[in-house]
Amino acid sequence: MEYQWISARYPGFKRGGQSLLMSGGKSYDKIDITTADGQKKSLYFDITSFFGKL
Repeated sequence: MEYQWISARYPGFKRGGQSLLMSGGKSYDKIDITTADGQKKSLYFDITSFFGKL
């Protein structure tokens, strides 16, 4: 779902790193991308509601 969301908003992006962060009792995916025009961005997704439940 995260990469579908990114693809819809940043067509032509390139993947960078991905990491799991924990803060304030919540879990986040941090995904680094480079946009089609060369901008580097870090995107954060709150995955608390389902992390560790599968």
